[in-house]
Amino acid sequence: MSRALEMARALYGAAFLLAPSRVLARLARSPLDRPAVTVARVLGVRYVLQAAILWARPAPRRQLAGAAVDAAHAASMCALARWSHRSAHRRLAARNARTAGLLAGAGAAQAAAGFRRCSAGITSGR
Repeated sequence: MSRALEMARALYGAAFLLAPSRVLARLARSPLDRPAVTVARVLGVRYVLQAAILWARPAPRRQLAGAAVDAAHAASMCALARWSHRSAHRRLAARNARTAGLLAGAGAAQAAAGFRRCSAGITSGR
């Protein structure tokens, strides 16, 4: 599951990085302003970097840290979805919160499985 999760994270991040206007317009169902596009690019960089780090060194502690970053992102998007004055921003934030929450849950499950393997004495050969 580790490789599939990091590949999905990298592709999601690459979409935000390479075509933020198109991705945001599709997710929000309307074009968004320049600051939203800039934030999407930064988010894309974060997702790609996180995927690269976890792909290269998929240690349970790193996976858990990645899950915590995703959970913090989900929480911030929930706040934005609640208090934004623009409906497009609220819709986009809610969708982003769901995705970040799913990534956080998958990352936490992955970390837990890694910790179980470590405690059972099973190594991945890395």
